[in-house]
Amino acid sequence: MAGKFDGYLLCSDMDGTMVPSAGNIAALEYFTRNGGRFTMASGRFPSHFRETVKGLPINAPVAAVNGNVIYDLDTDRILWSNPMPDEVLLDVIRFVQSECRDIEKLSFNGVNDNYHFSPDEDKSAEEVLAAVRACEMAYPVMKLIAVQLPELSDSLRSRLEHAFPGLMFAQSWPQGLEMNMPSGGKGNAVAKLRELLGGRDVIHTVVCVGDYENDLSMIEYADIGYAVGNAIDKVKAAADRITVPCGQNAIAQIISDLEQ
Repeated sequence: MAGKFDGYLLCSDMDGTMVPSAGNIAALEYFTRNGGRFTMASGRFPSHFRETVKGLPINAPVAAVNGNVIYDLDTDRILWSNPMPDEVLLDVIRFVQSECRDIEKLSFNGVNDNYHFSPDEDKSAEEVLAAVRACEMAYPVMKLIAVQLPELSDSLRSRLEHAFPGLMFAQSWPQGLEMNMPSGGKGNAVAKLRELLGGRDVIHTVVCVGDYENDLSMIEYADIGYAVGNAIDKVKAAADRITVPCGQNAIAQIISDLEQ
């Protein structure tokens, strides 16, 4: 017998969007019990989902590392990934060393961990990349994060976007500017996840919810894109619907909306 949420895939951001409250968990259990598929799309590593969202009825692969890895928590298996080529990494390292010495660090994020590099380190770009490659948990690199003081954010972004027009940039928090290959990010990951789950014949409605700039691509891809009430203005403008702030059981409210 078909459930009322058959064919729905609900993808939620984590920080600033998902609060694992009793109300949200109860609503998600109701949603998944009635045929819905629920997952998370976050900048976090797959291992963090086990540690931080205990009790959430995740019943679809997660989009981790800001949408550059699709990971099946049930089988501990990578289903899809979007690594950055070494030549791109080298170009970014060289540029940061010559033009962005005001940043605090450049973070290389793999599937399971990260490697941090400071422009003040006395290493060549090749030596930095060799150190990254030697860090098995952080290589292959799925995304880069330039961490800087908030007041430097606009200047840094302008320099990097001008130098690397082929990369995709998104702010994931005020100090963190993320760089991805254009085939990555949360929107591409959710589209790939829909394909892995059987395509539009199986998942007829994708619902995505978030609060910050790195959520924009999946909100724009979604059939129904939600911004939580505490989202930044840019996300609210892109969303189809705006719900309550995350601390007011936003996910439960979205499920109630879908039912109606």
